[in-house]
Amino acid sequence: MKKHFLALDGLRGTAALAVASAHVTAYNAGTTALPHAFLAVDFFFIISGFVIAHAYEQRLLSNMGFWEFIELRVVRLWPLIVAGLALGAFYFVIKGVFQPAEAVSVGYLGVAIIFGLLLAPLNMVLGTDGYPLDPPCWSLFFEMIANALYALLCRFRLISSGMLFVIIAISLLGLMAESRLELWDVPQHFSNRLALATSFLEGGSRVGFGFFLGVAFYRYRNHSFFRRLPRLHPALASIVLLMSLSLPPFLSNIYDFVVTILILPLIVVLSAHYELQGSGAAASKFAGWLSYPLYVVHYPVMFLTAGAVKYLGVRAPLFILEVGTIISCLAAAYLLGKFYDEPVRRWLARHAHTRFSGIRFVNINAK
Repeated sequence: MKKHFLALDGLRGTAALAVASAHVTAYNAGTTALPHAFLAVDFFFIISGFVIAHAYEQRLLSNMGFWEFIELRVVRLWPLIVAGLALGAFYFVIKGVFQPAEAVSVGYLGVAIIFGLLLAPLNMVLGTDGYPLDPPCWSLFFEMIANALYALLCRFRLISSGMLFVIIAISLLGLMAESRLELWDVPQHFSNRLALATSFLEGGSRVGFGFFLGVAFYRYRNHSFFRRLPRLHPALASIVLLMSLSLPPFLSNIYDFVVTILILPLIVVLSAHYELQGSGAAASKFAGWLSYPLYVVHYPVMFLTAGAVKYLGVRAPLFILEVGTIISCLAAAYLLGKFYDEPVRRWLARHAHTRFSGIRFVNINAK
């Protein structure tokens, strides 16, 4: 049986909750206690590379085809992407009913849904937000690009240590350029065509560095250097992660750069092999399971909750409103994950065998 990295599951849950909390508090109060929460995306990229390499590398190097891998990733990711887009579209429709001055056209909504389903930034064709229905989808766009590149490199036997080094080094240069040019944090999530160009530079650099560093960490996990390192308990690692996302309480590109290339990778390396048991293992497993639904749907749920509060005229202290919104995001994530995502993925796993599954790329290095 393959090893399950429960510590990383728990950390992924912590990171997803940090992102949701930062968005909720920033939306309600205009400021947040987690000013660097967007770096959680870089943390996700590192964990993703580690886990994808663990789950698929040997299969991709043997008999799993490229399109078969892509199909598995679509089955894993797209049901909740569809849910997030549906919630976002529903919010725009409801907002248009109660605030006609801010209504959007049916055509715009339709195009936004189509581009959202493709994970393509809408401002490739329109001077508008890239992901208006569900902004966190911007990172899934880059995630799928990294997944596809990784699968191709594996299928063509090009995923050598040297190739990993080259990709990580080039991406690191991109991160240095972003820090120098003060382009850090994908500008308003592809908010306009100018942001689109800088977002491709930044997003490509961030996913290239994080994802392939995670792949490298997995490949060399049993190296004597890593074995000699101390193991960090996931609870302590979560505290370090949250501190990294909250301090200093102001934006700093240099700080973000240091956290991305040093602190976040160190958290993954030190905690990945920590063995959890009992309630700690169960809690980490649940947090990891909830992390993806929470990340994908929290934004439209936040808007829907805020709209409902405004329409109902609810008056409460800001802290109560923020906690209530976060609870609604957690509840929606759980319900969608349990009663929608899991059944749909089970059905797709049984029936979604596309005509691409049989396609195999020629192994040019096969003997």
